[in-house]
Amino acid sequence: PLIMAFGLLSDRIGRRPMFVGGMALLAVFAVPYFWLVSTGSIWLFLLGGLVVQVARSAVYGPQSAFFAEQFSTSMRYSGASLAYQIASILGGLAPLLCTALVALTGSLYAVAGYVVGIALVSMVCSWLMTETLRSGLRDDAAAVART
Repeated sequence: PLIMAFGLLSDRIGRRPMFVGGMALLAVFAVPYFWLVSTGSIWLFLLGGLVVQVARSAVYGPQSAFFAEQFSTSMRYSGASLAYQIASILGGLAPLLCTALVALTGSLYAVAGYVVGIALVSMVCSWLMTETLRSGLRDDAAAVART
């Protein structure tokens, strides 16, 4: 329900602000989340998980439209698919990297730092993307003219 709600909200305020806002929340909450998880309290763990779920939903709600709308209509499916496939390959390394960070430092807060770093990179990249809310479908001629 949160993903759908944030997707609908992105239809009103824009894809980019919603995406950047979700990443900002994730960056700000990464360290407190790991602190809550480390307490051993199931209620604090659930509270942390709820906040992370809100941040994740704020990103995933508009993500499909935001990514697809970056491409002209003739390239939309291929362009968005390529982005998702590359992200799945690189994102698949995250558990390995996080395990290595904990092994090297002995602390979950190294993983929080990794999350903050990835969130900041995502924020910058999404801020540099074109806001596409209320823009019409683009054909190849419009895409070529834009470059």
